[in-house]
Amino acid sequence: MLLEHTMIKKSTWLRYFANFIAYISLQILIGQASMHFYKSTCFVYIGFLLSLPWYKTTLIFQLLLGFFVGLIIDAFYDSLGIHAFAAVLLIYCRNLLLHLLPPIAVNDYEYATKPSLYSMGFKKFSIYVLFLTVIYHITVFCLDAWNFVSFFSVLPPVFINVVSSYFVICTFQIISALVSNTSIR
Repeated sequence: MLLEHTMIKKSTWLRYFANFIAYISLQILIGQASMHFYKSTCFVYIGFLLSLPWYKTTLIFQLLLGFFVGLIIDAFYDSLGIHAFAAVLLIYCRNLLLHLLPPIAVNDYEYATKPSLYSMGFKKFSIYVLFLTVIYHITVFCLDAWNFVSFFSVLPPVFINVVSSYFVICTFQIISALVSNTSIR
């Protein structure tokens, strides 16, 4: 029994590590492909942060992980900590939002361990992802502009990036559900 529990725990962490590699690789590929367009890149890597378990891990661990993932993206985009700050803010707001969205009775355990399209359902997952990607993108673009005065000038690129990020994150969730043979409501 103990050996089986240890194997499940290792496979779970292995799956998260594989998701991390997939999201970061996808982010780098998309970032390199969209370098020709000023401020129009899809930040896919936040899908990894959004799908982290939240009930079984501490907030400090999640914030540190968000910080380090943000620093990795900052290294690729040469952005001086903007993504690290936005990722930490995203993790903090994510935990607040997950406490506000009540779980579905059938999937309480899955909802608490890993928020996903499968465990939350399409409506709640869409609210969850759209709200947090808007916060993330507004933070990144306003910090990049170095002020919040130009808030209305960053709205068009924020809108484009939120829609593209939402589409790619949902596509990744659907592919993950198909690979693991789970159905999406």
